[in-house]
Amino acid sequence: MAASQDAAVAFYRRYGASPDAVAESVVEAVRKRKLIQPVPTSHVVPGWLVHRLSARAFQPLARGLVKLIARGGR
Repeated sequence: MAASQDAAVAFYRRYGASPDAVAESVVEAVRKRKLIQPVPTSHVVPGWLVHRLSARAFQPLARGLVKLIARGGR
């Protein structure tokens, strides 16, 4: 369990959004009264578009992302 947590932390440390970007997004979401504010949008939109076009095509992509995160982005 600790190894998978360490891998996820390593992945997001490398590819995740900076604390400043998250803070700006939170302030924007509060101003606009948004319940959900993905950060950064560039990480969320491609997967969302694939899912909207074809949920079946998104399933292997989602499984691959889980494996990538489990490896820590290596």
